[in-house]
Order: sequence, then C-alpha cells, then structure tokens
Amino acid sequence: MLQPNGDFQVYADLAECSVDFPVDVIPTTQWPDLVLWRENPYSFFLVELTICHESNFEGSSKRKSARYADLVDSIKKKGYLCRQININIGSRGFIDVHGLNQFFRVIAFPAKRQQQVMCDIVRTVIEYSFRIWLKRNKL
Repeated sequence: MLQPNGDFQVYADLAECSVDFPVDVIPTTQWPDLVLWRENPYSFFLVELTICHESNFEGSSKRKSARYADLVDSIKKKGYLCRQININIGSRGFIDVHGLNQFFRVIAFPAKRQQQVMCDIVRTVIEYSFRIWLKRNKL
C-alpha cells in the first residue's frame, strides 16, 4: 500500500518545472499534470486536475483514468507502487472532494489548512470562469 508521507520529488507539466519525470524508470510521452515520486520504495502518484462542468465529474474522471491506465500499468509491471488521483473542480466552484482529499493524504497536508485551500480554489475558479464569461463574445 502506498504511504501518504515521505520526501517526494515533484514533476509538474509546466515550462518552469526543473525536475524531470524519471524516464530511466518509465520512458513515456504521457505527462500527467503532476507527478509525485520517491525512491524508497519507488512510489508514484499521478495527479490530473480537470476544470469542467459539475455534471461532468464522473465522465471526466473516467476519461482521465483511461488516458493514463497504460502508464499506471507499466509502472506497476516494473514492480513500483502507483496510484492515479483525479481532482475535478467544477466551473461554478464545486469541488469533487474525493480526489482532493486523496491528494491531501498523499502529501500529508495539515487538516487545519485544507478548508482554506478549498476556499481559495473555489474563489479562483469562480473568478476565472467569470473572466471567461465576460470575454465570451470576443473569443
């Protein structure tokens, strides 16, 4: 079973990210939004963040799970521990807390701060959804 604490290296699918996915372990062209891993034992957490309409949480999770199923299987076949975590945030600010709570446990995030982080996420999503709505006729 994967343990929810320890020193992780982090790969984020961002141009500024200076840590590379360990291609010596699993060469891949697939890049989840966030990958956390540690060496002892080799454990991988593949994290996908999706902003979608709340009515599409289930479909979004299924698509993301299917997209990375081969990568998860490849990692497991090498004898490593691996879990995919899908975090869905609704365009109106709703959070599918199942995935976010899994992520909080993996990184051992303090329970006292979780509510504030969720409020910050909701506020940011609503703000940017509103910005997109304001530009709807200009796109």
